[in-house]
Amino acid sequence: MIQSTTRSPAARSTRRLAWLRAAASVAVALRPTAGGDAVAQDRSRQAISEAGLDSIVRTVQSMVPKSGSPGTAVTLRTGGMPALTPLRIGIGAVRFGFEEIGQVLTNERGEFSLAVTVPAWARRDLTHRFIVFDFYFVPIALSEVFHVTDADGTLFRAGALASTGPPCPVLRGDDSVLYALAGALPAVRAGGRVVVEGKIAESSACPQWTTIEVIRITSGARE
Repeated sequence: MIQSTTRSPAARSTRRLAWLRAAASVAVALRPTAGGDAVAQDRSRQAISEAGLDSIVRTVQSMVPKSGSPGTAVTLRTGGMPALTPLRIGIGAVRFGFEEIGQVLTNERGEFSLAVTVPAWARRDLTHRFIVFDFYFVPIALSEVFHVTDADGTLFRAGALASTGPPCPVLRGDDSVLYALAGALPAVRAGGRVVVEGKIAESSACPQWTTIEVIRITSGARE
């Protein structure tokens, strides 16, 4: 006899009650104490190396938008997380640390959706990512690159020109990210150090990389 896998209303109610109890217990756990959680405060900013980021295998599946100025609301959505588990959300850059900016409880399918705000300290000259920590600040998932810009969409990237020929000149940023460059460029040899000022292009001849529509490019190291 084949048994039906459809849950009865009573079973669904029991699972929903378990989820609500988990949410209530997490709310209590995350509530600040009168003296503050010294451990959480000490660990709210985490320094993570580039190798440490590379070791994180899970990814945040959706990030909208993918660029914006400080104060921009960004919605993160993903699955594949531990079910009914409190998580911390951070943002930061390699070698500059990640800081907690939100908390969320996954549902019974290990999913979450959360809107967070890009903090005022985020810099337009650094590549940022959102990171998902467990409650003990162990990193478990990472977003794709988020580009912090000025209010008008301008950003800066310093690095070396990896190539200068068609179809696109390519900048290897100090963040090790490759950027295609579009627009009028001065004569700069491949390997030369430059600082690029520009805006994220909506379309590109090299869609495999983020493309910067160049406003200004300056030879030399970043000041």
